[in-house]
Amino acid sequence: MKSNFDNQKGHDERVLYAKILRLFVAIGFVFLGVSFLAYIFELLPNVVPIEKTAELLTLRASEYVAQSSVPVGWDWIHHLGHGDILSFAGIVFLAMISFFTYSIIFFSYIKSKNYIFTTLVFIQLLIFLAAAFGVSTGH
Repeated sequence: MKSNFDNQKGHDERVLYAKILRLFVAIGFVFLGVSFLAYIFELLPNVVPIEKTAELLTLRASEYVAQSSVPVGWDWIHHLGHGDILSFAGIVFLAMISFFTYSIIFFSYIKSKNYIFTTLVFIQLLIFLAAAFGVSTGH
């Protein structure tokens, strides 16, 4: 038996969004777990040695960057061969899940000719991109 929810406009997009979200969250958590194990067991070299981490975390951000030589901004992408940076990449992946899911349902809304939601999702995607590239902070 179908509920009113099933008959509402946009149901297919909501189900698609939920399925994509579930998949990406599962992938993200597996990635986080594997990258954290690589970091803890030092399977890859680290930018910041594990034994220095606790000491450095007490510093202000500017001092931390100066003393640890960690990449700043999007420079971390060039250091994915390091265990601590790979762990950070897992966090970035989780943070980008909304962008991924919105990108996919954007095309679903276009296909269903739901132009109001297409426009809203497009605006949200622009906001995600602006935030990711630091538009509001001047980076």
